[in-house]
Amino acid sequence: MAYPAIYERTVQLLGEENFAKLKIAKVAIVGLGGVGGTCFMCLLRSGLSAFLLVDDDVINENNLNRQILYSPSDVGKTKVEAAKQYARPYIENEQSIAIDSRWLGPDNIDSFGFENYDVVIDCIDDVPAKVALAEYCLQRHIPFLMSLGMGNRLDPTKVTLTSLDKTEGCPLARKLRYESRKKGIDIRRITVAFSSEEPLRKGPVPASIMTVPSAAGLALAYGAMKILLFNFSPEG
Repeated sequence: MAYPAIYERTVQLLGEENFAKLKIAKVAIVGLGGVGGTCFMCLLRSGLSAFLLVDDDVINENNLNRQILYSPSDVGKTKVEAAKQYARPYIENEQSIAIDSRWLGPDNIDSFGFENYDVVIDCIDDVPAKVALAEYCLQRHIPFLMSLGMGNRLDPTKVTLTSLDKTEGCPLARKLRYESRKKGIDIRRITVAFSSEEPLRKGPVPASIMTVPSAAGLALAYGAMKILLFNFSPEG
């Protein structure tokens, strides 16, 4: 079967059967910053076309050093609108990409329709929202992946996928383990993109460049494809 040139090497790597699985897969990505934006770009260029993109933020100039989904002409746009615009040349039907610019939190999490997606990927940094999303997906057996803190780090080779109980040295992971256990969530069932690099600095606003967030986004895209293609269970 002939494929558009953009997908020729993807099909060579994955095979026609696996590529067909990606073409019909549906993925929800919550958070379209440095991690989520790269994850979205990777999955989109790998053949996926059906997404739910959730982010309540607007693109600022100071995002551009690390959030590679956006360009200077996108400043002032909502991230979800800019992401959908980026995707248009790669998809046949833009209606296959749903966007939601609402803030996601514990009180409205059941209104996003995550149960309609094959994988949910969490790339936000709000602890209550992350815990609520993990609990929601695990209770409904929706395959779920989570990004931990990638700010204040430099080395992309330190990023890996593991379970939340095996993380250490990450302040965000520490908070998530504590809050998850309070709710009775088995943290062994949460697969995370985790950097083992010690933070290079501390401060209320994380410093960051492209290397580590994008590495986490690529790791999460790989994790999603592993679920979609090989029935990998992120719950262990």
